[in-house]
Amino acid sequence: MHTIEQAKALHRMGRIAEAEAVYRSVLARNPREFDALHLLGLIRYQQGRLSEAHALLSQAIKLRPRSPQALSALMAALLALGRLDEALACYDRLLVVRPDDVNALSNRGITLKNLGRYDEAMASCERALTIDPNSIAALITRGNVLAKLARYEEALASFERAAAIDPRDVDALNNRGFALTQLRRFAEALATFDRALAIDPRNIGVLDIGEGRCLR
Repeated sequence: MHTIEQAKALHRMGRIAEAEAVYRSVLARNPREFDALHLLGLIRYQQGRLSEAHALLSQAIKLRPRSPQALSALMAALLALGRLDEALACYDRLLVVRPDDVNALSNRGITLKNLGRYDEAMASCERALTIDPNSIAALITRGNVLAKLARYEEALASFERAAAIDPRDVDALNNRGFALTQLRRFAEALATFDRALAIDPRNIGVLDIGEGRCLR
């Protein structure tokens, strides 16, 4: 008889199809097996089968409402489905469990930005940066919120701080280039884009910048 531990071992080895089959076998015997619901939901998310991922992960969360891993996976599925309000509610639930989770705070900021709730997005980023002043994700998100508000000098400062922490972070460079473009500092913007392309020649973010969009 297949067990959940066998499925997890196969999953860790990258034998996804076999792991999936065992997860399904486990759930056929016990539809309330948390790990099988959670990890099969994660596989479905990675396969792009988002509705199935959402259904499985929602069932897992009902069994363990405070599981950070399951909440994170459910948030990813909700974001991919464009269900931003529900994703935001998940972030809030996760932050009850892990109030100092910098990544959750930063991603919550992205979600609030995409909902047009810029003041709240800024507050979420600032909270993340209070916990970790060197969070590149929070700095970039903060910069993008400022760019949405057309506060390009402040946005540039945030992107530059992120790029100073990791000079090879392509997102920080792309967004720095965007802010410089909006400030009509075109020579500096071009030099920044060239740096980004030197790091990642397949970088398509420069094309997004050319259409006047920041990346995150």
